[in-house]
Amino acid sequence: MNDLNRIKDRLDSAVRGIVIGAGAIGLEAAIALRKHLKTINLLEMNPQVLPGVLDPDMSVPVREHMEFHGIIMNLGASVDGVLSDDGFAGVSSGGTAYEAEIGILAAGFRPDTGLAAASGIPFEPLGITVDERMRTSVPGVFAAGDCSAAWSVIDGARVPVKLATCAYRQGIVAGINAAGGDVAYRGTAATFVTKVGNLEVAGTGYTTEAAKAAGFTPVEGKIRTGILPDYFPGNTEISLKVICDRGSGRFLGAQAVAEKGAAERINLVSMALECGILPADFWRVELAYCPAVSEVIDPLNKAVEYALRRIAR
Repeated sequence: MNDLNRIKDRLDSAVRGIVIGAGAIGLEAAIALRKHLKTINLLEMNPQVLPGVLDPDMSVPVREHMEFHGIIMNLGASVDGVLSDDGFAGVSSGGTAYEAEIGILAAGFRPDTGLAAASGIPFEPLGITVDERMRTSVPGVFAAGDCSAAWSVIDGARVPVKLATCAYRQGIVAGINAAGGDVAYRGTAATFVTKVGNLEVAGTGYTTEAAKAAGFTPVEGKIRTGILPDYFPGNTEISLKVICDRGSGRFLGAQAVAEKGAAERINLVSMALECGILPADFWRVELAYCPAVSEVIDPLNKAVEYALRRIAR
């Protein structure tokens, strides 16, 4: 709240803003500031927005949407200095000065493992080491949320997931076990959604590159289509990708970008990931249809079918 109040106090006299980081918070902050300021520069060290959440091709419509809102996107730009003139005056990147009256740093964070270190509790780069019951190595001491090291429900590998949905479920497991119960946390699907301007941006599981790094052979099924029949008024587009493993034929992840309907489709893939539903069974699922609401064959079913065809080649 203190940060918010400081930002509000400076809006009356500010003209230019800078946002560092093109993750969810950075994108949302840039859109919000653009409603009040003449110029917004967003700087991101990676060559795309939402790195680690979206594949490069799926990030393009999000970047274009930011530019449509008048935000200057500086991708592949690392900040190497802060400009000061009796207070914040901007940043420098690669020899270029970006002047501004307001700056938002949204470049991520790391877990605070200081308490664990002081207590002799083992930890690793992604957080405090816990088992499936969220127990640390010290009897009676549990860790959950951003401070703990999460693992993927797909293959059990450690993943840098710091999401409220993950933390909430870990907290439930830790609380039940601390109170004498017995329940296990099965891992996270890293299911994510944010609202960027008018767009829903959602994802679950591994990106294509992350799947390759994890040792899988990913196969994509991708579609860009309307969510309603072509003849029906008020139609909007969705870009949707599902990622499957050629070897096992199972889901590895999915991503969606749309004005509406992205989150609900990603949630279905998240359920399939966590419950072990295979794409070969999923594409047969009958989803609700009405021309005013959906297509007779949903875009998600189509994307899964495309992936299955590529696996069969």
